[in-house]
Amino acid sequence: MDSVFKLTKSGTCGIIVDGLEHDNSEYLETNIVCTRNYTFAQSATLNAVTSIKYDGTTKTEFAQVVEHLEIDSASFVLPQDGLYEIAHIIIPTEAWLAYVISTEISALEIYNYVYYYNTTNKKFFKYVNGISTEVTTEEILEANATPPETVTDKTITLIRSEKNTFGTCYINECFAKTCDILFKEISLRCPTQVKESRILNRDVLWMGINIIKYLLETSQLYEAQRILEELNYCNYFCKDTNFTTKTPSNCGCPN
Repeated sequence: MDSVFKLTKSGTCGIIVDGLEHDNSEYLETNIVCTRNYTFAQSATLNAVTSIKYDGTTKTEFAQVVEHLEIDSASFVLPQDGLYEIAHIIIPTEAWLAYVISTEISALEIYNYVYYYNTTNKKFFKYVNGISTEVTTEEILEANATPPETVTDKTITLIRSEKNTFGTCYINECFAKTCDILFKEISLRCPTQVKESRILNRDVLWMGINIIKYLLETSQLYEAQRILEELNYCNYFCKDTNFTTKTPSNCGCPN
C-alpha cells in the first residue's frame, strides 16, 4: 500500500493533513496477512511537521498520532514562517501484530523491524525475535521506510510519504501592521512628515514578499527560505509576530 494525503490551508496560519488512503483504495478490506498492507482498523497514522532551515538544519515541530476510528485527519498551526516537510506515516497496531502472530507468524520474517503502535498505552514499539521494545517517535521518523525493490527484499512495516509546504502568514501580518502604522501617520488632508524608516520597512517587506511568492511559484523552496531568513536576520520588523526571531539580533545597528 501507499501513503497518500493532501494538505489544506486552515485559518490564517494552520494546515490540515487529510489521509486519502481510503479514497485511493489502499487499505485491505478484510483481515488477511499481506506484506506492508493493513486494514484501516488495524493501523494508525503518524503525522509530523518538520521545519527546515536554509543550511539544512531541521526540527520536528509537531508529531501527532491519529488512531483510525472514523477519519484520518489532523490539524496544525505553523509556529513561524518558512519551509516545512509534512510526513504522513501509516503504521500497524498491536491488533495487526497479534493477528499475524496467531495466523501466519512466518510472514514476519520479511521484516527487518516490525514497528507498531499500541493503542492502549499510546506508544510505539519495535518487535524483533518475539520481543517488543518501546521506541521513540524520533526513531519512527528516522526509520528508512523506502519500499523494497523486490518481493524478497527485507523491509519494515512503516508506509511513508512526504510533502513540502511554505508558511508566509506571519510576514503578511507583519506587512499589514507596517502599512497600518504608516497609513495612520499620513494625513490625507494636510502635508505631514513621515519617518523614512517606516517607508523603508514597508518597501523592503513588500519586495521580500513578492520575491518569496515568485520563488514558491517556481518551486525554489530553499531560495525562498534563504530570502525569508535574510529578512528575518536582524530582527527589524514586527517583533510581536512569529515572523521575527524571538531572540533579538540587531546586528549592531541603531534602532
